[in-house]
Amino acid sequence: MRRLIALAVGMMVHVAWATDPVWTTVAPMPTARREFATVALGGTIYAIGGYNGPGYTTILGTVEAYDTATNTWTTKASLPIPTNGIQGASTGGTIYIAGGYPVLYGCCSATLWAYDPVTDSWKAKAPMPTPRGLASTAALDGRIYVIGGNNGLNLSTVEMYDPSVDTWVTGASMPTGRERLAITVSGRSIYAIGGGDPVYSSVEAYNPATDIWTTKASLPTPRIDCAAAGAGGLVYVAGGEYPGNPTPAYHSEVYAYNPFTDTWATKSPMPTARDELGVVAIGATIFVIGGGATCDGCAAYNVNEAGVLPPGSMASALAVNPGVQHVGRWVTATLTVTNTGEFVMANLVPSLSVGQGSLLVNAIGSPVPSGTPYLPPGWTQTFTWTFSVSGEGTATFTATVTGYDLASCTTMLVASSAAVLLEPRIVEPPPPPNPLLLVSPGAALDRNVLSLSHGDVVLTRIAPKDATPVTVKIYTASGRLVRTLRRMTPLAEGQWLVSWDGKTEDEMPVSRGVYVVRVSGGGLDQRLKLVVR
Repeated sequence: MRRLIALAVGMMVHVAWATDPVWTTVAPMPTARREFATVALGGTIYAIGGYNGPGYTTILGTVEAYDTATNTWTTKASLPIPTNGIQGASTGGTIYIAGGYPVLYGCCSATLWAYDPVTDSWKAKAPMPTPRGLASTAALDGRIYVIGGNNGLNLSTVEMYDPSVDTWVTGASMPTGRERLAITVSGRSIYAIGGGDPVYSSVEAYNPATDIWTTKASLPTPRIDCAAAGAGGLVYVAGGEYPGNPTPAYHSEVYAYNPFTDTWATKSPMPTARDELGVVAIGATIFVIGGGATCDGCAAYNVNEAGVLPPGSMASALAVNPGVQHVGRWVTATLTVTNTGEFVMANLVPSLSVGQGSLLVNAIGSPVPSGTPYLPPGWTQTFTWTFSVSGEGTATFTATVTGYDLASCTTMLVASSAAVLLEPRIVEPPPPPNPLLLVSPGAALDRNVLSLSHGDVVLTRIAPKDATPVTVKIYTASGRLVRTLRRMTPLAEGQWLVSWDGKTEDEMPVSRGVYVVRVSGGGLDQRLKLVVR
């Protein structure tokens, strides 16, 4: 019996997902603020600039840093110019703040500020090509992206800053011009969410590698001044405003977007409804910072809340079929893995082993990876091994799979077991000592059906016309060679007997279907049809 050839099939099935965050109140920000930049760098969250009402009269340059490990705030070097209507992003250990509405400036700015947390200092960089405020900012692959905003008109402009050369380039415009939108990165895409005016629920995703925008499933409700963060392969959106008439609505809802299914789920709301807030995710925790309500330009909040999402989790089940098998026949083991947690699992590594005892099991390796390396929340993936065994008794198989939780950055392992009872091998009766001889030159099958499950053998009787060498080959119906049969048993009267057990050259069972037995040589060239089932 030859060594195992493992066959792996990866299949993904989607089921429901919607795990709620558990909300708690964390230390208040020293300075209440709205329309400010919120940037996470390591385990620290920076709140930068913004305003505190009433009437936009108090434009802020203050910078405060929240240490998520100690639940404390500290004051940092202020923005060189107090500015509101800003967002920010970090790359390479530096925080970047673009544009906005500087105090006493008039319309809007093209300034790009860079903050170094190590030296606690700010430096001006190359200005944006397009001055604007109320734009959104994201970082991906070492670049800073500034998208949308307003400079008297709602903008669809996309501009990208490369810190390594201190220069800007322009990307493909966003399909929908908008200000006060939420933006975040998940996977290899940047998501633009909501905004206005008018107020949108539309969502568009930008792929920097192709410079192409695509439309995604809309938010459940339209809103502006919401904020978003990416965590564990998903996108979370919190808060925002819908400018109703006569009274605007301020939201506490939290939505989660699954890029793998292009669907939204509603999560438990944050305790405090607000707009013009900051949202960042660190690991499996979503932090909502500041913001306000009542009206645009009204007093700001310093209230901060943290929503902790349950860590990732997986479940698995192993099935071995058939559960009762004859030794030497083929066995299939199927491992089903389900992501039962909130976040995307990555780097799934399955393996299969057997408590052998007196059993001899062909080497079992890990299946070939499936088409996607990710397992989104609520999805199921299967892995299948096919192998053969010898010996008798009960074989207990154990399958394990490890997966990496993208949010909590931990590796998880689950295991499951199944057993198969191996009965004695079916012994095929020898061919009759004097099978029916052919009455004339030619070839014939003793039967034209071969059963793999019963371990059948099909006999081909050959009566050559002359003494030239005879070959017998098995082909598929499409003409692919499966096996060359080289062993011929002599019979009386110059006839020969050739047997085939339904296996290939490397002793693997063939698939069910129609095959052709071709007998050539000895003055013959004859094709016989055979059905394998």
